[in-house]
Amino acid sequence: MTKVKKKAVLLEESERQMLRAVQVPLKHRMVKIPRNFMETKTIDGTKEAPGGHNDKKKKTYEISTVSTVTHNAENKPVVVLVHGCKGIYVQSFDDLAKNFQVHAIDLLGWGRSSRPKYNCGEDPKKAQEWWVESLEAWRIAMGIEKFTLVGHSMGGYVSASYALKYKSNLVKLVLISPIGLQGFKIATDYSPPFGHQLLLNSLWNLTPQRIVSMLPRKRMISFMGNLRSDLINAFPYPDKTVMYYFYNLAVQTPISGEVVFKKLAVPFKEWRLPLKDQLHTLGDLPVQLIYGENDWMDPNFSISEIKGKNLLPNAKVYILPDSGHHVYAQQHEDINELIANGEKSYPECRVKEFDLELDKNSGALKPRSISIA
Repeated sequence: MTKVKKKAVLLEESERQMLRAVQVPLKHRMVKIPRNFMETKTIDGTKEAPGGHNDKKKKTYEISTVSTVTHNAENKPVVVLVHGCKGIYVQSFDDLAKNFQVHAIDLLGWGRSSRPKYNCGEDPKKAQEWWVESLEAWRIAMGIEKFTLVGHSMGGYVSASYALKYKSNLVKLVLISPIGLQGFKIATDYSPPFGHQLLLNSLWNLTPQRIVSMLPRKRMISFMGNLRSDLINAFPYPDKTVMYYFYNLAVQTPISGEVVFKKLAVPFKEWRLPLKDQLHTLGDLPVQLIYGENDWMDPNFSISEIKGKNLLPNAKVYILPDSGHHVYAQQHEDINELIANGEKSYPECRVKEFDLELDKNSGALKPRSISIA
């Protein structure tokens, strides 16, 4: 068995262990998409040449997909969950499966999905399209017509980008701590831990995943446990299940999606293709924007512009207490409620929307409460 195959097998087992708390039956499949998925028009309407298709022997790539299997699932509305740089919606499957057919995917170049070499150069628009068009190719392969799209962090950027081009495919859009709406702007009172800065700034050319793969496994797992205890403790496992999953996720080769991410971001400094000037084109699409109270992503653009200035008339902003950037795990019950009912008003949706009031002295919008029911 090659090293690449062995790593893939270890990730498969780690994912299985991460999902063992899920009660509803799950089905994993590798959904095939055409390798020429980039032969399409870009968001701005210009023609895009094929890119990222270096392997002439393969006619298709594969998107790793975990789906719920429930009675009469084909008649339920569809929700698609898109991850960030790491993370998995372990605590969302059971709740959402009561009313939805749920699909959680690994984006092309990440997780267990195919990892093609990226050949599209330095243009961030091409990096954006690489993910948007591969997601659309997956939708077509799955035979899905309309769906709710949920994205966390980097997945929030991908999901919002998808909505800008394929709004007609969506019932609603749920963005959890999304990167890239305004830029790579972090909360003004947030100071990234030294370990994060070291990995994401000083050694960015190597990618964080490459750095992890260079370190001894036992030492790296211990380091991850100490660095991200808040996130690890948000999952329902007292053992090292979460750490093993994140480690095996990080050391997969060849490096692919991380390279694409680098075309879009300079960590904690710059997002090369922000979406703020295009968001108005989403029109009346229902949109939920969700942040953790201690999130390092700055919610002010969503609060003051998207909601405060009515940039999107059907947008709602939520800030959940006792949580940070990985709010999907730390406040999963509220996240699940918002995915299911966030377009409704309280008390039909039991989570209260972030409230605003006009500061009469400065004319600026300021938060009034972050309470939930």
